[in-house]
Amino acid sequence: MRRTFAAKSRLQKAQFSAGFFLNVVLFGVLALLPPMLERLMGYPVVLTGLVTAPRGVGTLISMGLVSRILRRVDVRIVIVAGLAMASFSVWNMSGFSLGMDARLVVVSGFVQGIGTGLLFVALSTVSFGTLPARLRNEGAGILMLIRNIGSAAGISILQVLTVRTSAAAHARLAEGIRPDNPILQSNMPGFDFNAPAAIAALNAEIGRQAAMISYIDVFWLLFILSLCMMPLIFFVRPPRRAATSEEIALHVK
Repeated sequence: MRRTFAAKSRLQKAQFSAGFFLNVVLFGVLALLPPMLERLMGYPVVLTGLVTAPRGVGTLISMGLVSRILRRVDVRIVIVAGLAMASFSVWNMSGFSLGMDARLVVVSGFVQGIGTGLLFVALSTVSFGTLPARLRNEGAGILMLIRNIGSAAGISILQVLTVRTSAAAHARLAEGIRPDNPILQSNMPGFDFNAPAAIAALNAEIGRQAAMISYIDVFWLLFILSLCMMPLIFFVRPPRRAATSEEIALHVK
């Protein structure tokens, strides 16, 4: 038990950043994007998978390169770069609209994938590089626990915020839908409030726009959250640099 607590104390600074931020942003966005693309924009399932696949491609590329970067660059700089890319991607997502094409989804997803790969590898390096070898088993368990809690809590919170914001936006947009509104009469002349089909179609469009507003608000929240994570990097302790063979030989002599 003491060994577990010791591992947790060593991993707190890096793993709370990785577990909370990465899983809230990454898995939260992954949980929000497919319903948004399919329900609001009418994307089929196959097309939804194709436009969200560049995120995985970006992660694959960055994970293959970050190990070489860490040999020459401070790990904290890599973490900041990953956070900046992830922040930029969710900022781009806050500009989504119902009339956009798939290009913005592809670009933002690819940038987020690169940032995610940098963060995963850099934070794992920080976490396990500051642990003694005998505590790495406990550290790996704590790492996965925090990541699972972060992903579950993040997805749940974002879904709740999306539903609540959508309902509030729907109520706000529906306030002006009444026969005595001159703006409605000028934009929709001849609209029949006694026709159930017309009312249902108008309500569906209001719900669609309200849902888009809720997604944009959630993306803005994730952007602000990512900015708030930046100062925590100063509390991250870089791992000790391993001694090279030349240094060991010099020490022996």
